[in-house]
Amino acid sequence: TWTTSAETAEAEGRGDISVFPLATPLIAGPAAMGAAVLLASEAEGNLLLELTVLVALLAVMALTLGLLLVAAQLQRFLGVTGQNVITRVVGVLLAALAVQFIFDGIAGSGLL
Repeated sequence: TWTTSAETAEAEGRGDISVFPLATPLIAGPAAMGAAVLLASEAEGNLLLELTVLVALLAVMALTLGLLLVAAQLQRFLGVTGQNVITRVVGVLLAALAVQFIFDGIAGSGLL
């Protein structure tokens, strides 16, 4: 892949992610922890649901481990431009989800 000098400078200027405090906020933020606690509390007393929540949690952990193990190869494959494109596309998707959550909250409150 070809990259411009501006893209290369931008990529080199970013801080090292390993310096982030234990990387926990990036992997398991408050929303993920809240969802896990909520699912576990709703499954309390039902062994099948508790096992389902546990299996889902283990599957997400395995997927995260797999992605972390191939991150360097994926980064080399995508290059700076590919990473920038994916970052922007995911940012747009995240913004769309945020707007949808706001509308759902307003509709659920009865204001709309």
